[in-house]
Amino acid sequence: MTSLRPSYIFIVLLMIPQICFAKKCKYAFISESKDDFHPVLTRSIDVFGLPVRAKDALKAQDILYIGDVIIRTEIDLTRVSHIKKEDISTIKSFLSQLDLRLGTDINWPSHNREKVEELVKKLNPKIELTPVLAHSIDTLELFSRATGFLRAKDIHYLGDLVKKTELELIMWQMEKKDIITIMNALAKIDLRLGLNIIEWPADRERVEALVQKLTPQDELPSIPQHEQEGARMFFEREAAI
Repeated sequence: MTSLRPSYIFIVLLMIPQICFAKKCKYAFISESKDDFHPVLTRSIDVFGLPVRAKDALKAQDILYIGDVIIRTEIDLTRVSHIKKEDISTIKSFLSQLDLRLGTDINWPSHNREKVEELVKKLNPKIELTPVLAHSIDTLELFSRATGFLRAKDIHYLGDLVKKTELELIMWQMEKKDIITIMNALAKIDLRLGLNIIEWPADRERVEALVQKLTPQDELPSIPQHEQEGARMFFEREAAI
């Protein structure tokens, strides 16, 4: 039996972290702090694709957002009238796509509806049109696969992109590592997915007219390195060592 040369062994060892890294590529929508919430937690339970019966049952219990759901355990959900096993399976399956789970220990103020609604508004503020939104998605320097995927969905500018939520990209079956790369790239310039942009048009002709009017800046704005780290706190890839 021929033994592997040391040089081959070295190459294999170099590959192992990369392989593990790809397998452990995860969203991190839950912060280490129980009081820091990512906007994805404010998405409506409508995204689960549940039947009207199940949605109405959850809403009757003031379970309106993903944040309201993940603080419940599976047992909690079984106690909700008109919620069936298949509904819970659908919820768990959807959450798993986001690397989320039932029974998450966070300080989501589900008991105080007014605070929840304030949180929803705070995490989804309306922002004004700015020249940075008129930059091409090419400026993010994504892999050609990701850029091509976005263009196929008629997303050509940063303004087109940041209006989309993480959930929309996931439901389009975009590669997880590409979505995480996008979130990291946007965080570097103090942007994120799911922004509520005032007056960004829906049709392509009006978008092109708006881009011409905004006149993109020569360079994208940058933020200090220590602030970038804070902005990316939710988007880190976990690598197995």
